[in-house]
Amino acid sequence: PETEPCRLFCVTEEGELMTVDLINPGSDEGTRGVKTVISAHFSACTALQRSPFVRDVHLSVGDWTFNLWKEDIAAPLFTSPFASCMLTCGVWSPSRPAV
Repeated sequence: PETEPCRLFCVTEEGELMTVDLINPGSDEGTRGVKTVISAHFSACTALQRSPFVRDVHLSVGDWTFNLWKEDIAAPLFTSPFASCMLTCGVWSPSRPAV
């Protein structure tokens, strides 16, 4: 059976979204390490959450905006307009896929 790499998504205090492959079991070399670093926000990211309905879509929250990301795409699918105050958290609705 074909195996997928163990992929980790994380955000930083500098506002970056990072993709890290911990190990790729299907590779002879066992490649691992940081694969992408994307500037996502102007200041620290305060939340990162995977969509409960669409496995490869993520929500990141930081500074005055939130972004929706799709795996393996280097730009956000959606960036919110700037809010009047700093955003400190964000979560997906457990029952409504678009919220």
